[in-house]
Amino acid sequence: MANKPPKLADRFLSLFIKGQLLEEILGDLHEYHEEELIELPNWKRIGSYWYHVFHFLRPNLLRSVFGTKKLNYLGMIKLNLKIALRSLQKNKTIAIPSLLTLVFGTLCFQCIYSWSNNELSMDDFHENFDRIYMGAVQTNPLADVSPISPQLLFRIDYDQYPEVDNKLLIHIYEKDEIKIINEGQSFNGKGLIADSSFFSFFDFPIQDGYQAGLLHDPSHIVLSGNFANRIFGDVNPIGKTLKVSCDQEGLYTVAAVTENLPANSSISFDFVVPRHSQRFWRRIPMDLILVNKDFVSGKFNEKVSALGRENNERFPESQISYLPIADSYFTQPLDVALFGKYGNINTVQTLIFIGLAICLITFLGFNNLQSTQLLSSAEKFGIKQMIGGSKGVLCVEMIIERLIYFVLAVGITFLIFEALFPYFKTLLNLDLDANPVFNGLSILMVIGTIVFLSIIISIAQLFAMDVKYAITGGKNLFKIPRMQRTIATIQYTVTITLMILTTVVLIQYRFMSTKETGFSYQNIVSVNFFEMSANDNQVKGLDYVRDELKSNTRVAEFSQGDLPVNAESFLSSWKKAGEQNEYESRRVMIVSPGYLDLLGIDMLEGRFFSDSLDTSGEQKVVINEAAKKYWGINDISNQKLTSNTSGRQEFDFDIIGVVKDFHFEHLSKKIEPLILRYRTYPDDRFLVRFDGSQQAGISFLEELYSEVNPKSPFDYELLDDQILRQYSKEKQLSKVYIGLTMVALILSSISLFTFSLYETRRRTKEIGIRKVNGASPLQIICLLSSSFLRSVFIAFLTALPFAWYFANQWIQDFAYRVTIGWWVFVSAGCIASLVATVAIIWHVMNISKQNPVESLRYE
Repeated sequence: MANKPPKLADRFLSLFIKGQLLEEILGDLHEYHEEELIELPNWKRIGSYWYHVFHFLRPNLLRSVFGTKKLNYLGMIKLNLKIALRSLQKNKTIAIPSLLTLVFGTLCFQCIYSWSNNELSMDDFHENFDRIYMGAVQTNPLADVSPISPQLLFRIDYDQYPEVDNKLLIHIYEKDEIKIINEGQSFNGKGLIADSSFFSFFDFPIQDGYQAGLLHDPSHIVLSGNFANRIFGDVNPIGKTLKVSCDQEGLYTVAAVTENLPANSSISFDFVVPRHSQRFWRRIPMDLILVNKDFVSGKFNEKVSALGRENNERFPESQISYLPIADSYFTQPLDVALFGKYGNINTVQTLIFIGLAICLITFLGFNNLQSTQLLSSAEKFGIKQMIGGSKGVLCVEMIIERLIYFVLAVGITFLIFEALFPYFKTLLNLDLDANPVFNGLSILMVIGTIVFLSIIISIAQLFAMDVKYAITGGKNLFKIPRMQRTIATIQYTVTITLMILTTVVLIQYRFMSTKETGFSYQNIVSVNFFEMSANDNQVKGLDYVRDELKSNTRVAEFSQGDLPVNAESFLSSWKKAGEQNEYESRRVMIVSPGYLDLLGIDMLEGRFFSDSLDTSGEQKVVINEAAKKYWGINDISNQKLTSNTSGRQEFDFDIIGVVKDFHFEHLSKKIEPLILRYRTYPDDRFLVRFDGSQQAGISFLEELYSEVNPKSPFDYELLDDQILRQYSKEKQLSKVYIGLTMVALILSSISLFTFSLYETRRRTKEIGIRKVNGASPLQIICLLSSSFLRSVFIAFLTALPFAWYFANQWIQDFAYRVTIGWWVFVSAGCIASLVATVAIIWHVMNISKQNPVESLRYE
């Protein structure tokens, strides 16, 4: 038995070889197997036999697909394909909505998946990213943890720790603090001043130039692809000389250009400069270490925790710790300028949940439509069975029909997604990379899964079909109407939940974007006239800029300092003077005289900074109400604040005034204690408020800027734009939720529309009888609509607890939030009912107006 040819190979060959040649070919193969292969091992005989079987699959030996005398398997497939195409063409009312459901649902899911996958794969292209840890210091138990370098502050020697493979110090300069000069033209960009180990930590692909030894030469500079293109265009930048200007200046040669930073990179930069190229950099560095397999976070932190107390008397209760930067994108334990963006895991999880909900709605809608089609074709299938057709043949016919949906939906969805992808990114202000292969496979998997599951369900329904009921027109086959109403109820439950959540996001965003912040930000322009520089001539230029602003009639007020927006304030160590308590980290903003009048902030006690009474850098502060309450200060004239942030000494600061609380951070946070200091530098930004035409004022600033910086491009920002930018995530989410809700509503309505068409047709005779017995069109409309609207009402009741829970969970993240009123839930139910009514009313009205005679003749 073991020496016989494999039967499966013979059967396979019989499917394709012409009948008159098959016997002769099989005889030759069997003879060859018994005589030539008898001495070979069994696996070699089988392999060789299959090889010769495939060798006979030549065009002149194959059966004819188009023959009319005998119908083979390929001919059957062709016949079923024709039947399926004719069926789709005949049943356009169901075929078109089915295709639209697959396309719109998958398109929506793919948009969500592209976004969430980019978020979840953040920084994955760095091979050692999960081995990189960031040094942090807590100066005392009450202070916040700060990304101050333990290596510099406490003189930690990492060579003493075998679990540390490498170390890296990075100074980060934002784009308004540093510039690149090429042939007299200035370009602002985010610069990293890093040790030569930078590219041992991070795997940013090099596009051109040196591949090894980067940043070892102190005269080299590495540019990002986008920044190199901005400076040089199509010219090869390798070997070009650039000037770097900030608090240090130097000439550098372009040694390499990285590829454009990928969208899934949380770390951003425009160029990297060797740290050892200059003796001193003003910006405080951050400390990174690369650990090995022997590193255990808890044990290592125990080792180094108290080193600050031993090596620096200034911080007797300090604590050192190291945090994995792989977790920073979502957790944001520290505010680190190295990272250009942060994510929100709750947002990603919500998007994934909604994406799966859209998939569920798409599957339910498509399956509902196909079940309706199957139900309407029950009589046809019954007749085919009566004349000898097997259920297996009917299943093949159905499968081929679904495969047509699959092919069309995949092709259409992929083409639409690739065409709309750039607009999708622009609309939502997303940083995503195009990946057609990934998108194609994802679309293929989603549509394939939906179609496959619908095939399984339809096969089960076909085999449950009773021929007797199919032929006699029994309408309770599979109890599909009840099942379809259940599916429609589930669809509308998910849809109404999304509508309520979307409404909550919208009203919360509107609340935050219109809420009083405690200061005036309209018609204020922010501009940097000077970059951070070691040039002493800036002082003369600063006086000239101030004089020009004072003399211009369009300028109502101007000042220098930090903006009252996220990330502008910084942490510093403070406490009440004379108390034994340890220092605490409190928010500080740098301001100058005129800041109060510029923003219209109310003064509650004392006075604000003045040109005639105060000078920059004096030990004087103004605090807000929250700070006064926090420290329990009754009389500001008898109380001082102490700080040890400047240098290594403690300084007492006089409190000269108290301002009314204003929102200097995102409204998700409560107003914290705030300290205002008058300590400006020439490179601090100017804030200018104009009277009259804002555009005329901006033109004046551009002319003044060109006088001070003749070869630098003019750049400015509007304060109201920056305020609104704080809530860009909420605005982004509101757009996403609106789009998803509309898609869910459309998909649910498509399914309901088609099923209502079938249901009204099914009850045509019943309607005719009712009209003959005196029923009015309005009564008919109410009769037919009630069953569908009942499903929507049940969906509304089911959605209420889910929507209330998720909405309350989301809104708890905001310190200042709206109250979710009853109208939010009622309006969602009303809109869903209205859309459902529109979806079904056309069919119902047509049937209700039909002549009873025609209704009784139906079928």
